[in-house]
Amino acid sequence: MLIATDTGQGPLHWLLLLAGPPAVLALSVPVARLARRGRRGDRGSAWAAGAFALLAAAAACYTVGLFTVLRLESAYHTCTYERFRFPDGAGIPRLTGAEDSLLPLGSVCVWEDGTVLDRVPAFVNPALALLTAAAAVCAALALDRGRRARGAAGG
Repeated sequence: MLIATDTGQGPLHWLLLLAGPPAVLALSVPVARLARRGRRGDRGSAWAAGAFALLAAAAACYTVGLFTVLRLESAYHTCTYERFRFPDGAGIPRLTGAEDSLLPLGSVCVWEDGTVLDRVPAFVNPALALLTAAAAVCAALALDRGRRARGAAGG
């Protein structure tokens, strides 16, 4: 058996992981078209291209983080290997808890000696927040520039 059945994770984890790369590609497709328009002087298109590029980067970052959340074995084996670099052994503290979160991304392991380990790299959640906020700003500027351009053209 390649995948353990007692990982404690549902099908949503796997669905999100499978959807990640196509989402990055789908968000990247409009970037070139909008960037070309932006080079011709359409400032709204340039901001829209930036928004799509930042969303694609956020989707890629989320997918990378999601790879660390997913487990192919039980939480005990995954967490123990992550901390000690071997899956089992005598004299190691007992794993008392493991909790996963999809937003913010987290995969926290807790041992009886008080050690807490989050398997998700520290950069993932701040990068997601920053990229998403920057994409929202770019989208707002794209909408504003588009309204101004329509207003100037219309009257």
